[in-house]
Amino acid sequence: MRSGFRVQTSLQREALAYVERGWPVLPLVPHEKRPLTGNGLLDASVDPAVVTAWWTRWPSANIGLRTGVQFDVLDIDGDVGTASLEAKVGPEYRHSGPISRTGRGEHWLFLPGKTANRAGLLDKLDWRGTNGYIVAPPSVHPDGRKYYWHTPPSTTLPPIPDWLLPLLVPFIERAEFVSVKASPTSFGILEMAMALKMHPRADGGGRYNVECVFHNGDREPSLVLYPDDNHFHCYGCGAHGTMYDLHRVVKRV
Repeated sequence: MRSGFRVQTSLQREALAYVERGWPVLPLVPHEKRPLTGNGLLDASVDPAVVTAWWTRWPSANIGLRTGVQFDVLDIDGDVGTASLEAKVGPEYRHSGPISRTGRGEHWLFLPGKTANRAGLLDKLDWRGTNGYIVAPPSVHPDGRKYYWHTPPSTTLPPIPDWLLPLLVPFIERAEFVSVKASPTSFGILEMAMALKMHPRADGGGRYNVECVFHNGDREPSLVLYPDDNHFHCYGCGAHGTMYDLHRVVKRV
């Protein structure tokens, strides 16, 4: 009982600390990266009462932080991601902003640059921008290791550096996805996905899964279609938008 109490107060306390910084928070499945709330990152909140209620209901929930609002994130995945980074900027390069250690890599935080999410900027280097989210300390990785701050979140956020910005330029337009849900129409997002031969698969909850067109290497369909209000969300890269955003990108690919 005492151990469980410490987990509850630690996670809740840290979630509220992020709220005090103005960082939108959302609860995630314990030891996982999936949101616990129905609308995922769209439910992210800076309301202390809302956040307190979440961690009272789910005391062991991991903490998610919505990106593209107060900060963007470079996600460095393991040794391969570190090698890609060093090949680009050299082993002596040091990030001046906040750094959190993940289960096997790092998250580097920058000032938001109105850029969209992108998986595979370089090998095992991903970007979390508008309509994305990350897992934050002291959450627990699926392998049991805790996320923690290597450089504290109070560290000044630097702008996106010159070496990184050119890799993000092609995805600035995609960052304009709206958070407001589209109005239902007689020809909705499911019908559109079928017409575009995206092969949607029902998940049994009134939603449909398709392979994501916003990031490479989607091993299993991670982009979810919501026919009730014609929007989509990818739980792999965080892409989100209306049926019209999806149509525009699919036709372009």
